[in-house]
Amino acid sequence: MNPELLINQQPSYYMMKDGHILRLEHELDPSDIPILIKDNLLEQQDLYKLNQDQANYRVAVYRDEIIELEEYTQLVYGYCV
Repeated sequence: MNPELLINQQPSYYMMKDGHILRLEHELDPSDIPILIKDNLLEQQDLYKLNQDQANYRVAVYRDEIIELEEYTQLVYGYCV
């Protein structure tokens, strides 16, 4: 398998409000960010992307929580039946 393909498939991490780090399988396009994510970014004007090491550091030092999109949606909107 091509090592460059593996590098491009690494997840992206974004700083969110309330001590959360959103983990996405792809990088966000700054011109087309879903409203759920845009409204809850730590800095809306400056898209602050972390790599895995930076995200893990924030978890260890600041007790931030890495969270997937589905779980984050439930956190923001609550559970829908």
